[in-house]
Amino acid sequence: MRAVASYVLRGKAQAVLVACGFGVLSLILPPFSWPAAFFSGAALSLVILVKGPKEGIQTAILAVIAILALTGIAAKVPMLGMVYATMLWLPALLLAELIRQQRSLAVALSGALILAFIVLLGVYVLMDNPAQWWQQLIEQQVIPMLKEAGLSGPQLPSGKKELTAMASVMTGTLLSFWLLSLCLIVILSRWWQALIMKRPEAYREEFYQLRFGTLVAGIALLSVAGAFLAGGWLSELLRNLSILMLVIFLFQGLSVMHQRLMRQKNARLWLVVMYVLLVLTLPYLLLAIALTGWLDNWLNLRGRGANKPAA
Repeated sequence: MRAVASYVLRGKAQAVLVACGFGVLSLILPPFSWPAAFFSGAALSLVILVKGPKEGIQTAILAVIAILALTGIAAKVPMLGMVYATMLWLPALLLAELIRQQRSLAVALSGALILAFIVLLGVYVLMDNPAQWWQQLIEQQVIPMLKEAGLSGPQLPSGKKELTAMASVMTGTLLSFWLLSLCLIVILSRWWQALIMKRPEAYREEFYQLRFGTLVAGIALLSVAGAFLAGGWLSELLRNLSILMLVIFLFQGLSVMHQRLMRQKNARLWLVVMYVLLVLTLPYLLLAIALTGWLDNWLNLRGRGANKPAA
């Protein structure tokens, strides 16, 4: 990983090559789309973290020009590159500058949450009924396509009620994947920065201290309560917001688990077991870890010294 980070910082051409190379891979190789996208966004974020916003913006402009050309040649859809840059690179650059100024992983991840909420709010302002739109899309396009692919039974909604419930949270669910991507880009680029500076222990300490505070935790509690108590579009909006907040508390929960497990014997083995179980038991362990992260804001599950920002 340090070799990749070092190559990115050699110059603008190298950073553009890494960002666009992984960007194109994420578009044409579906099995590797997600991890390739992380590397693509983290490459540009790292330039800002280490060399500052001026160098980062110049590199990003060159990367946008390059990916427009590449998507225009490869897919004959140059606007695909613009959409990619707008959805992934632009927010990644904004969050990189935020963490460069504030030197706080929690602030950067909170910024990602705010961006996701702005998009969620925009959807509900611009669309009369997002849930109905999703329901029609699923019924008329997604389900027939899945049936043609041979998927049926438990993979598909079994009734109108289940389909309506799914459609009501589709906006927040898709935005949660976008939010998760932005958070992972921030974390990866911050780790690369620590490797370049030869201070991995500083990053480790910063991650162990990740906490969003009682204000954010209180907002999460109110959004969940409001989702049950309110009605109509407000209830639906709050359900989708609750899904977004689940993402950031997942990272705080992972921070708690990392810190506690690293105190144990065979710590790395326990971490591997945790992540394997996290995948195998989706979504149950994920929800439990996110709840752990939320409770940490009130109960301080890691003890003292968990609020100091890393330099």
